[in-house]
Amino acid sequence: MDPSSDCNNNNNNNNNDTEQLRSVKETRLKWMLNVDKALAEQLQSKEYKQHYQQNKQKNVQLREDLSRAKSLAQEIDKGRNLQIEVDRSLASHLSKELEQKAKMEAILQERHDEELARSLQQLELDQIKSTVLK
Repeated sequence: MDPSSDCNNNNNNNNNDTEQLRSVKETRLKWMLNVDKALAEQLQSKEYKQHYQQNKQKNVQLREDLSRAKSLAQEIDKGRNLQIEVDRSLASHLSKELEQKAKMEAILQERHDEELARSLQQLELDQIKSTVLK
């Protein structure tokens, strides 16, 4: 065998080894890129799902809160309307009582005035009689 042919064979083998090594490195690099891409896609998908679930939960909570707020507002309105009715009824009752009291006071005053007038009239009559009899 010729020593130069061994050298050529070694060079060919080295070239093949280098090409195979380069091919393995490229394949490994592509594999790592694909794995990274798949992981990134999984993480992004997981993040989207989490945000979606959170938004759904927030929307459900908002709807429940809105419903509770509406119910509470209705209860407050009912209570306010009931209080208004109670106040009106009480005001009407007090007004009637005051009118009745004023009427009674007017009647009493009128009777008192009549009695006073009769007393004065009687006093005048007595004075006239005493003047005439003298």
